[in-house]
Amino acid sequence: MRCGGNNAVTEFRGWDCSLQRRGPACLFLVIFSLAWRGPAYAAEISGYHFDNEMMVEGSSLMLRSLAIKEATFFKIDVYAIGLYFAGGTLTAESILAPGGTKVLMMKFLVDVTGKKLGDSWIRDLGASCESNCDSLLTAAGKIAGNLPDIKKGQTITYIVFPSRVQILVNGSSIGFLEGANASRAVLAAIFGKRASKRLQDNLLRPLPQ
Repeated sequence: MRCGGNNAVTEFRGWDCSLQRRGPACLFLVIFSLAWRGPAYAAEISGYHFDNEMMVEGSSLMLRSLAIKEATFFKIDVYAIGLYFAGGTLTAESILAPGGTKVLMMKFLVDVTGKKLGDSWIRDLGASCESNCDSLLTAAGKIAGNLPDIKKGQTITYIVFPSRVQILVNGSSIGFLEGANASRAVLAAIFGKRASKRLQDNLLRPLPQ
């Protein structure tokens, strides 16, 4: 499967494996069971598969971690998220550091309206932005206004380049945020100091080899 916009083409290649969560007290503690079916496999969380490898503009990015995002108030699983990047350590500092392409892919576990998604996105970017925030939020607001309603099983993907971010819905590009400040703000919304510690901690747990 291929997806991407004008400047990025993403190609997914499959693996197959399974993962399950144990008990309410350890909602995010996951146990991976890797089942080989040929030379490649994919990780699974909450019944959703994430391919092991993603090609972005000729660079191979590997699936490094998986987690579940839970709605804070209702304690409902909202989406499964996979983190892809080429190299470096799986730490917040390394992920936030400039340079290299990172990808965040979210597969939704529930239906969510475009308005709720847009409002949440702008709120998170506003909290994580560190510089030139007015222009960033203005650009993000235009994209947020075009977000469609998302159905269970559909995806939103952020391809975070060093100085721009491409946003895709179900594999189709809906726009770019320009600037290194945009790249950092998108990553800091998950890996920054103000981000959800539970989600961050789980995304910083590497997949078993």
